[in-house]
Amino acid sequence: MPAQVPASPGLKNEVEIAGVNEHLNENPRHIIRVIAQKIGSPLEDRDLDYVTRVGPQRRDGGGPSSDESIDKLPRPLVVRFLRRYQRDEFLKLGKTNRNLNCADIEVSGAKRNIYLNERLTQENRQLFLSARFRCKGSGFKYCWIKNGSVYVRRHEGNPAIIIKNMDELHRIVQSPPPE
Repeated sequence: MPAQVPASPGLKNEVEIAGVNEHLNENPRHIIRVIAQKIGSPLEDRDLDYVTRVGPQRRDGGGPSSDESIDKLPRPLVVRFLRRYQRDEFLKLGKTNRNLNCADIEVSGAKRNIYLNERLTQENRQLFLSARFRCKGSGFKYCWIKNGSVYVRRHEGNPAIIIKNMDELHRIVQSPPPE
């Protein structure tokens, strides 16, 4: 049985922010500072190692312009914090303020919801997506990520079960719910 792919040490200080509209001459650090202020995080510029967009640019064939990519699905922002506890606090505050959208942070374009998540390896991201899909029809009410690991739980009060690989996912999540 293949072991779980450990989270890269570099990813442990990173947050992925999805849903923030993308513009040609944007300032990603400014966007992060505005998000931090909206969620109540005392984040300062010196707390960040870097902020960047990841993935290929999404444009149509008309050539680059600041308005062109407004309605396209934006690339996620990746934020690397200098300290892990700052990342954890930022994520915690982001999870308690789940209704954040682009209008709240004054970014023009579509009013998309903004999601703050842990940064995952490709393998753990695939494991999490598979676990969420399988949990929907298998009697599991909860599926989440914590510190780069995938967890599932049948009901409130039941113990959390860590899912380390696809074999465990198939074995645990397909089991019928207890009577």
